[in-house]
Amino acid sequence: MENGEKIESTSYNGTDNSSKIGIWHETDVEDTSKHTVLTENQIRCLLARADEKNSNDRFIMEAYALVVLSLGTSLRSWELKKALMSDLVIGEDHKAGSIRVPYRGVENGCNRGRKTREVLIIPRYVPFLARYLDGMEAGEQQAQGSFLFLGSEGKIGRGLTDYQVNRIVRIVGEDVMVSNLTLSRCRATYIQSLFEL
Repeated sequence: MENGEKIESTSYNGTDNSSKIGIWHETDVEDTSKHTVLTENQIRCLLARADEKNSNDRFIMEAYALVVLSLGTSLRSWELKKALMSDLVIGEDHKAGSIRVPYRGVENGCNRGRKTREVLIIPRYVPFLARYLDGMEAGEQQAQGSFLFLGSEGKIGRGLTDYQVNRIVRIVGEDVMVSNLTLSRCRATYIQSLFEL
């Protein structure tokens, strides 16, 4: 049943009361599969769930950090996979941050005039990312060249695969009860939030 769809009432004795009563029914649960962007309530729920997570559980923190960084910067899958710990810069007050993103061809030696770009992180996402980064630096992953997201392998110097990125985003979506959460929806949400700033 669609939001705002008119439904007719039938009495218990089987007679049709449609001529007497027309009921407008608003569904309580929002169907998110039709939306390309996350709602404000879904974003708040995601950030609240992320804040509840234990900083010592690297896999859970990493999953939420990947989604939060995507929401806060609109990075593509390959950019998230290649991000290094040294690329993420958080201000001392944990209210501002940015991430350096190299042009894709730089790693293959074909720069062709394109340079590394710096993407500012939307401020509401910075505190959780700061907590994630602090946890990573406090752990064993403090090597300068280590990836920001290690994946289930947990090996320094080995990043995530596309399959792992998509799976992580889906798992976080299920945890916060957002159906069909994808990186595309995170990117669309980022773009929409730029209009609201």
